[in-house]
Amino acid sequence: MLQKELKSIGVPNLKLFFPMKVALLYSGGKDSSLAAYLLDQMGFEVKLVCATFGVTRGWKYAEESAEALGFNFTVINLEPRILDEAAKIVEKDGYPRHAFSHIHRQALAAAAELGYTVLSDGTRRDDKSPRLSMQDYRALEDGFGVEYLPVLWGFGHKTINRMAAELFEIEEGESSKINKGDYEGELRTHLERKGLDINKIFPAHTQSRVISQRTKICQK
Repeated sequence: MLQKELKSIGVPNLKLFFPMKVALLYSGGKDSSLAAYLLDQMGFEVKLVCATFGVTRGWKYAEESAEALGFNFTVINLEPRILDEAAKIVEKDGYPRHAFSHIHRQALAAAAELGYTVLSDGTRRDDKSPRLSMQDYRALEDGFGVEYLPVLWGFGHKTINRMAAELFEIEEGESSKINKGDYEGELRTHLERKGLDINKIFPAHTQSRVISQRTKICQK
């Protein structure tokens, strides 16, 4: 089933066209892991990049997922002011959606400064957050001279869930219980230290982390 889906969008035939490096913002979740797999199948040399403020050590869980999948991994440290700005957005809005998008834009910019010419992430077409606008795309590409390739934008959540389930062993649960290298964990901790009631800010939802691969999917 998976191979037929990939063939239907031409993925196995693209390796000759993409002999480049790509920096993929990575949390260890199934979406960014699937994005890494697809980019690898397209012929990119994939570097998984976890952005952190150093508030927690969630990046270690992302590193474990990256190692389980056989990808190169690195950490980039974002400026504390970005987290403060995100916190102010949450306090103004009362919810974290726009704060996540703010952090994501800054994380992509930080990844661009690593010198990669192609950037990617695990965002998909039905995500509410983080979500970039067309104006954001253009600012990123024109401002840094890069290509932004959100490889999952052609897929809905049903397809992504099915493909990920075929490829990976996945741990799923309530977001506060899943250890991963995403923005939510650090923003939660930062807001809690400021005395905010995070249970009122963050709605209950399910998160995932990739534990291992079901088959030898990545040939390094």
